[in-house]
Amino acid sequence: MNGVGKCTIEKKILIIEDKDYLRFLMAEVLDPIGSGIEALPTADDGYSFLQEHGHNVAVLITDVRTPGRLDGLDLAKLVASTWPHIKIVLTSGHDTNSLASLNGFDQFLAKPWSIDQLRGVVLKVLDEADPSST
Repeated sequence: MNGVGKCTIEKKILIIEDKDYLRFLMAEVLDPIGSGIEALPTADDGYSFLQEHGHNVAVLITDVRTPGRLDGLDLAKLVASTWPHIKIVLTSGHDTNSLASLNGFDQFLAKPWSIDQLRGVVLKVLDEADPSST
């Protein structure tokens, strides 16, 4: 894969981001990693998707603040308890000092992030999720 990084697990990356331009950018940047991408605007949509496809998801990347009944942090907590195999990456541009210290999640990515930072964090958690990488 020309040094882009390879994903040996055939599991999806689930992106939850309410800002369309960021959601589309994240999906485009992460597509070459080798997993399928599902990009949705709300945590409610993400939870519905996970109820049917949670077993096929390797990584959840969610903005902490999203509209709807659930926000991204609520979704992350549900995922940690219901689908413990899913690695969780939280991202936010709000109150990053208190969010960075949250325990129980795999990574925190402060906004604004760079494309290299996004790719690097996702490759790291995918590598941690892949038992053949050890």
